Amino acid sequence: GHKIEFVFVSACYSRAAGEAFVKAGVPHVICCRHDEEMMDQAAIEFSRELYRALACGWSVGDAFNLALNYIVVCPDVPYAQNQVKKFLLLPQEADHGCPLFSDRLRSPSGADSVRGGSEIMSVSSSTLSSGSSSSWILPPPPQDIVGRELDMYKIISNLSQRRLIKIKGGRGVGKLALAAAVANYVSLRRRSLHIDEIIWLPLVASGGRNDVISASFRDLFAVFLEDEGLALHMSHDRKYKEVSGRIFEYLRETKALIVIEAREFLVQNEKEKLSIFLNQLYRGTVHTRVLLVCQEGMDVKVRQVQSEVVLDTMAFGHTAMLFGRLCPHVSERRDPTIGTPTQLVHAIVPKDKVEVKLHHKGEALSKRKSACLRLLEVVTPPKSTMLPRL
Repeated sequence: GHKIEFVFVSACYSRAAGEAFVKAGVPHVICCRHDEEMMDQAAIEFSRELYRALACGWSVGDAFNLALNYIVVCPDVPYAQNQVKKFLLLPQEADHGCPLFSDRLRSPSGADSVRGGSEIMSVSSSTLSSGSSSSWILPPPPQDIVGRELDMYKIISNLSQRRLIKIKGGRGVGKLALAAAVANYVSLRRRSLHIDEIIWLPLVASGGRNDVISASFRDLFAVFLEDEGLALHMSHDRKYKEVSGRIFEYLRETKALIVIEAREFLVQNEKEKLSIFLNQLYRGTVHTRVLLVCQEGMDVKVRQVQSEVVLDTMAFGHTAMLFGRLCPHVSERRDPTIGTPTQLVHAIVPKDKVEVKLHHKGEALSKRKSACLRLLEVVTPPKSTMLPRL
């Protein structure tokens, strides 16, 4: 028969049962510690997020860590920090970096496009273009995602609960890169996530659709950014009414995800126009969801229940991990003791400094940090890699 790959013993004092499954040859087992009683609500929330992550293609290790992190931020679980310590993934020294489902995506080279561990999820742009039946063009996803896995998971989880999600953060923390990663990830799983189309605004210039609807979106942005009329008068503008009417009719019954780069809206009048459009969009459509990417402190007022994911600067450990993935010194094994990014982290990041942030809000970049950032930009262009703010 088929070999059992995964067991979740959702019960108190279940370590003995978990170890029995390990001895029987099950490679991935989740259980509770010998001497711990598990709260029902913690188990419920953990199970929900664990199975959702596994179903979305995450590896067992990633799904386990994401479920733990969800408990920490879940308002329905009291004493959350104590609860997360009760869950165990066995065997503890084993590699849990593989998805459970055999239909996981593969890149043209044959490598898994969803890789194990909690360090990286990468999808090739050629796979994306061939796997999506929609002709809307999306920006390519970042080559590496390090330290943003939980943020990405929060956004994807909220898509089923909210029609408006905002990604906020200071300049240079990777908001657009994260949005591109989310959009491409969802594009490959539209059926399971109940999304028909993903539209990135402003439209990506190269290629893509050339029809009345794409022209309408371009005309819409022209009204937003080029028309000098007051936002208050926009709803009565003949051109705006014609353009927005076509868009609302197209989206009325479509389960669409629209990603909007709000950095295009620099002045108050433009922000007010965007607010008017979004409020009308929600009144005129049933299923449309919006992922709004905006600077921290940018206020786009929308009368809609919404979620916010605020990106902070990256921790020292994640920054070192990303640098290790880009640095020829590591990839070419110039030092026999440092052959992987993880070994580089262990070599240069003290254990008590792994979570330290290298840059804080309001702090000017030092010459050394600026030089490091320029070095990273020389190694690989920002468009292909999510760069931390050093």
